[in-house]
Amino acid sequence: MVWGAGILRAATGVAALSLAPLPFACLAAKDRAAPQAAALPPVPIHFVDNFTQTFSVPPAFLWAELKRMYLDGSKYRELGFAIDLLQPTPEAPLGGTIASRSEGEVVDRRTALFTTIDETNRFLALRVVYSTGIAAYVSYDVREAPGGSLVQLIVHAQQPMPAASATPDAEAVRREAEALTTFHYGQLVTMWAAEAQRVEALYRARTTSGLPQ
Repeated sequence: MVWGAGILRAATGVAALSLAPLPFACLAAKDRAAPQAAALPPVPIHFVDNFTQTFSVPPAFLWAELKRMYLDGSKYRELGFAIDLLQPTPEAPLGGTIASRSEGEVVDRRTALFTTIDETNRFLALRVVYSTGIAAYVSYDVREAPGGSLVQLIVHAQQPMPAASATPDAEAVRREAEALTTFHYGQLVTMWAAEAQRVEALYRARTTSGLPQ
C-alpha cells in the first residue's frame, strides 16, 4: 500500500493536505477570547485509485514479499518506524500493525487493521488510519501475468478538506478530489516502479544463490 511514503502530499503514501494541529496553548487562548460561532466540521474528501504494477517474478514470490512488507511491518520498519504487531481481537479478528515515529514533537502514527488475508487467491485487504485524520481502505490482488506477475492496488481514501473561511461547494470538493487522485497516482507510479526493481533484484539474488524462493 502506499502505505509507504504517506500517500499524497504528505510523503506518507496515502494522502496529504494534512493540517498541522494548533498547540494546546493556542487553543486555550482562543477559548478565553470572546465567544465565537462554533467551527463547522471539516468536509471529507473521498478519492479512489486503481493502480497496477507488473513484476518479473513468480506470483508466489511477490505474494510472500507483500506479506513481509505489510503483515510483518518490514516496509515501515526499514523506513525508521517502530512497529507494534496487534494480536487478533473481536474488533480486528485478523490483527494488524501500528507504525509510529517521532518527527520533533509530532508523532506520525499509522494503524492498519487487516480485513482479508486470502492465501489461496493471494489477496490482502486492510483499513489504515493516520494520525493526520486520513483513513483508507486498501487492497492488494496478486495475479499471474505474462513474464511474471502483477499486483492490482485499489485505494479508497478519505481526508479532511483543507480549512477555508467558508464551507466549500460541491464543485470545489470535486476539484480537490480529482487533484488528490492525480497526485496520489503519480506517487504510486514512482513508488511501485522502485518496488518492482527491488523485488526483481531480490528474486534474481535468491535464484542465483540457490536460496529458497
